[in-house]
Amino acid sequence: MSDTCWKGQPQTPEEISWIPTLIVPKKLNTILQIQLRYQMSANISEKQITLRIKANILQQKTKPHST
Repeated sequence: MSDTCWKGQPQTPEEISWIPTLIVPKKLNTILQIQLRYQMSANISEKQITLRIKANILQQKTKPHST
C-alpha cells in the first residue's frame, strides 16, 4: 500500500491520527506520538482508530475516486 492511493485531505483529528499510519508505517515513534496527541485531543480510543483504518481501506477498494 502506498501513499499515492490517498486522494482526500484530512478533515478531523481522527483522520489525521491514522493517515500517517497508513502512509509511513516504518516511523513508529513519530506515528505513536502523532496518534497519542490527536487521540487525547479528540478523545478517541485506539479501537476507534483501528475501525477507521479498516473503513478507509474498504472505501479505497470500493471507491477509486474521492468524493
